[in-house]
Amino acid sequence: MAALVQISHYVKSFPESALARWSSLTPWELTAQSSTVVREMLATLAQQDFTFAEEVAIHRSAVVEPGAVLKGPSSSAPVALSLLVPTFVAAAGSPRTAPSARAQS
Repeated sequence: MAALVQISHYVKSFPESALARWSSLTPWELTAQSSTVVREMLATLAQQDFTFAEEVAIHRSAVVEPGAVLKGPSSSAPVALSLLVPTFVAAAGSPRTAPSARAQS
């Protein structure tokens, strides 16, 4: 059964995004499962493009300000996770201080 509220009605690129496999979920279901979704997505990221610190992935092009606190699971991936990170990242676990002011590959 199709969701009553489909994210793709509001985010046109959703079916072609990294989140496409969760397109049958309603926004609140995706939000409730966000920790699991982000963890699954973290497992698919290209190792050479990210610095990993526990459940936080920082893209090599990302700038993380000194003293920033990042909570996992999360990613600073450009575009692919940009739909997810601002809205759906859940604060699972304890906060982590950013590993550096500029993520290194």
